[in-house]
Amino acid sequence: MQIYISGSLITVKNREEAHRFYEFLADVCIKLEHTPYLPHQNSDPISHNKLTNKEVFKKDLDALLKSDMILASITEPSTGVGAEIGIALEKNKQILAIYNKESTPSRFILGLLNHIGINPIIFTNEKDCEEQIIDYFNKNIMVSQL
Repeated sequence: MQIYISGSLITVKNREEAHRFYEFLADVCIKLEHTPYLPHQNSDPISHNKLTNKEVFKKDLDALLKSDMILASITEPSTGVGAEIGIALEKNKQILAIYNKESTPSRFILGLLNHIGINPIIFTNEKDCEEQIIDYFNKNIMVSQL
């Protein structure tokens, strides 16, 4: 299964820590034998600053449309993450949202997820996050999708 890892890139408080966390999420996907796509490795606003906005949109949209699922970190509110969740919803992609218990995600996104019957994973640390993601996959992802 192809999984698009969505997370804040511009408004994030600590860019390096955010990248490391998104790569941690990718490692969890790989451990579950899925293929992650990490936007920051292809269109990060700092390390890929020569890309135009249109090129970033096309590159990441193509990856999102080819994905079966979006794993969205909503710990830090982000317009891009909200848009990616909206596109995933419109295209009937599976959506898994996660956030740190100490954070304050967008109330609109939380309301949207609640409206469509999705309960985000609320984690306390990376170990807890990994365990809950693995549990989610074990309970919700059909074998035929693996």
